[in-house]
Amino acid sequence: MFNKFFFNYHLPKIFILINVRLISLFLFLHNFFLLYNFDEAPAFERGRNVIY
Repeated sequence: MFNKFFFNYHLPKIFILINVRLISLFLFLHNFFLLYNFDEAPAFERGRNVIY
C-alpha cells in the first residue's frame, strides 16, 4: 500500500521537479552563453549588428 502510494504520487512529482529544475538551469546557462558569446549574437540582436 505504501509502495503503491509512493510510486503513484511521489515519483511523478519528483521527476517533474527535477525536469523543471534541469530545464530552468539549461535555459539559464544558455542565456549566459548567449550573453557572453560575442562570435554569435543572440537572435534578437542579429539584425542590428550585421558587420559581416
